[in-house]
Amino acid sequence: MAENLQHEDFGEKIGGAKKDLWKDRGLYVDDLGAMNEREAEKFVKKDNVWKKPDYQAMLDDGVPLGVVYFIKKARDSLGASPQYRYSDKTPELRRARQEEYIETVRQLQAVIEDVRTLDDAMQAYDRFLIQNGYVEQVQGWASGTHYRATKKSLDNPVITNKLVQALHIRSASHFDRDFTQKAQQEQFGVSKDQKMPKGYASQDAGTGNPADRADRDRLLPQFRKNGKRMRERRRLLGQQHGNDGQGFCLLYQG
Repeated sequence: MAENLQHEDFGEKIGGAKKDLWKDRGLYVDDLGAMNEREAEKFVKKDNVWKKPDYQAMLDDGVPLGVVYFIKKARDSLGASPQYRYSDKTPELRRARQEEYIETVRQLQAVIEDVRTLDDAMQAYDRFLIQNGYVEQVQGWASGTHYRATKKSLDNPVITNKLVQALHIRSASHFDRDFTQKAQQEQFGVSKDQKMPKGYASQDAGTGNPADRADRDRLLPQFRKNGKRMRERRRLLGQQHGNDGQGFCLLYQG
């Protein structure tokens, strides 16, 4: 028993030493050579390949809210781990799929980490999908130029409609609607204690940029006061109807 325990502990230390090689910089394909099948299944994950960015630090550095939100959405559109096809039954095929996953995630990371402006974001589609051969431009007779997935894209489970749609920005106005305004509505980048009560978030007070914080700080006490009054009105109405305030959706902004 003692020998078995010692062996297991030794194995854990060796595994930990291997992990120390990539835990800060993230996994590369070459790192798989030091892993067995079980370790590869455990460690080949998005968060181990592309470390989660510090979105708040980007906002504090002056990167526009919509651009930071685009960066987040682009990364979020990737699968959390490799997706295996039904035919990927052998260890060799699964290892090849893991290598493909790491390489593709790294390709997207290289593009997205350079994004700091709207123009950068609008170029990300071409830089990742077209330059890496996942999408090609096709000239139609009547419809003009359009994009088409290549065989390389269709054979790669990492390239999904969700990822392609996240990168596709039709115009600056669409970017504003799909990223800047949605980030404001979700109060993206706003600390938990500074968020407006649900239903009061607005485009004027829902951003994480320093320029908007003064207005948010000024409005927040009143919003919290109104929120407290809403809860009290809901509670009183609930008592009148015998359900402790549950099931009511009372709008009150007095």
